[in-house]
Amino acid sequence: LSAVLGEGMKAVSIRVNDVLGVAGFVFPGDRVDVLLTRTTRSGADKSFVDVLLQSMKVLAVDQVADESKDSPTVVKSVTLEASTRDAQKLTLAAGAGQLSLALRQAAASEGETTERVTLSDLTGDTPADVAARHAELAKQAAAEAEAAAERKRADDKINGLTQAVERVGSRLDLLSKAKPAPAVASAPQVQEVVKEVIKFVQPEPPARATIGVFRGVKLQSYDVPRQKLRYGITERVGRGIV
Repeated sequence: LSAVLGEGMKAVSIRVNDVLGVAGFVFPGDRVDVLLTRTTRSGADKSFVDVLLQSMKVLAVDQVADESKDSPTVVKSVTLEASTRDAQKLTLAAGAGQLSLALRQAAASEGETTERVTLSDLTGDTPADVAARHAELAKQAAAEAEAAAERKRADDKINGLTQAVERVGSRLDLLSKAKPAPAVASAPQVQEVVKEVIKFVQPEPPARATIGVFRGVKLQSYDVPRQKLRYGITERVGRGIV
């Protein structure tokens, strides 16, 4: 195979199947375009297709490099002739997305201007329309998730009530089977009677007394000691006029 390579060119193989390999109608010596399909996680157009390389020469299909072969055969790999940079692109693209082949006309060896094709190109929608559609789908998915969560909460409540009823029923069954305990008469309680005695104590009279004496129209007061009579009766001290 190395003998048929052009100067500075490399042989690079890519995996194909019955669809990606043009249903087996690619033969050694044909020219193909390599398409790369990718899907990103952000942006309105998440899936798109780019023409990665154009007019690539097919060196072999599977392990067959005979250009005289003309019967279609579904193969698993196709070997292309590529420059060093194109070989790097093919190797990187094989891990970044899905590669597929587009068979070119035998006489069409020159490249052409290509553009990226997105989902909006399939329906004629603008990127804003695609973004709005994705937002609506996300909203519907969120509503369905919320409804599912609400149904689960309702089911949990019903299950909880059912278990509570079953526990109450089991408790009632146990109580109905249990024998009542014999009644035991309680001993009479002894109440303590407290008798309160109140004793009145005569307070002691004050040791001193105040007397008032009028001298003319003027009242004069005197603080004198109180004396007791021999019979224990306190002496009365009155007021006098001098």
